[in-house]
Amino acid sequence: TELGKLSNLQYLRLDDNLISGTIPTEVGMLSTLIQIYLHSNDITGHLPSAVGTLSSINEINVNNNHLDGDIPSELWSLAQLTHLDLSANNLHGTI
Repeated sequence: TELGKLSNLQYLRLDDNLISGTIPTEVGMLSTLIQIYLHSNDITGHLPSAVGTLSSINEINVNNNHLDGDIPSELWSLAQLTHLDLSANNLHGTI
């Protein structure tokens, strides 16, 4: 996808739309990303482990979608993360 080319992107807000499909692994290339809001859409698939490479991110909100699979363990190494909302999905795993 073209998303990985947005090398200076800090805020990605696509919440409350009718977005479908999966979260591309290229999201991990957005090294300056601070916040990602994808909640209240129709997103399916898993939360890519590449999200765990976003060292500047402080907020991730992907609630109210159709995500499934394991919660990526890479999330627990995001030292700047202050807000994580994975609710209303079909995710599983340990926290």
